[in-house]
Amino acid sequence: MSEVRTYSTGDVRKRHRLAYWNDTLSQSFTRKFVEPREADSFEGRFEIVRAGECNIANVVQGASDVIHTWQHARRDDPAVTFHLQVFGETINEQDQRVIRLGPGEFCICSSERPYDVRMDRNMGLFVIKIPRERFLAVCPELDKYVCRRVSGQNGTGKILTAFLQSFWRELLLGMPNEQAGAMADVGIGLIGQAIQDPNEGSDRRGGGTSRIYEIQEYIERHLADAALTPAEIARTFAMSTRNLHRIFADNTSSVGAYIKQRRLERAREILGDKQFANLRIADTALMVGFTNLAHFSTAFKQAYGASPYNFRSYMLKR
Repeated sequence: MSEVRTYSTGDVRKRHRLAYWNDTLSQSFTRKFVEPREADSFEGRFEIVRAGECNIANVVQGASDVIHTWQHARRDDPAVTFHLQVFGETINEQDQRVIRLGPGEFCICSSERPYDVRMDRNMGLFVIKIPRERFLAVCPELDKYVCRRVSGQNGTGKILTAFLQSFWRELLLGMPNEQAGAMADVGIGLIGQAIQDPNEGSDRRGGGTSRIYEIQEYIERHLADAALTPAEIARTFAMSTRNLHRIFADNTSSVGAYIKQRRLERAREILGDKQFANLRIADTALMVGFTNLAHFSTAFKQAYGASPYNFRSYMLKR
């Protein structure tokens, strides 16, 4: 019979909760570390079941960033993770693609390269870890579909989400292992069909909302360019700077604040990666678009509570 395991930070003393959460997530899915918005109040819980070759889980987590680095990727067994947003929102990034998932939407990520999942408030995800070779059997062009948003409200996506809801209920009731494995194979096939369905465009929402994702993707590709400014972005997208600021005001923060945030997050990833251990801090700053080292160091410390040098020293000792 399928066995349900439950992990909760509520069962752990506060000072050990984050380490516990990082360890259990990494062991159950792919290696990663979680940076909560507020460590003292962070909470997380997930139920997980093994079905065939897959780990299937329902995850509830507080506001935080989930970061999978190159260092993690090199140590992981190749896998694909399927993320279905249950409630709340997440911003998912991989291969310079940035998408926002709302309830009922889903995407896939590859463990072979870095990815980030960011959440500004409590959220719920339905997650499936699938061995890479198994997924390639239903989606040979895997990299083409990584970090593409698909709706679960119509077409194949609707069939998939209905199936997963029923499958999860049966797993919780104790589905026989052989049957669970067979149903997991059905689920893998449906995921492959849904993300490759040409009718499941990733931007069926209104024009303003889909526009911001195009702009965010452009920003990701040009973070290292010190000349990346709201005016330059507005010219690229043939709009006024006023209209650009209006689009961002409706969705996230100001354009300038978003660029700064993403540059600091990219710097944090570089500083925490052992393959860049010998890179000068000044070069790291340049790689993410900061031309002034003092400005970079001050902004980094304000964002993460430690200087770039001290942050790197701490991360590389872990």
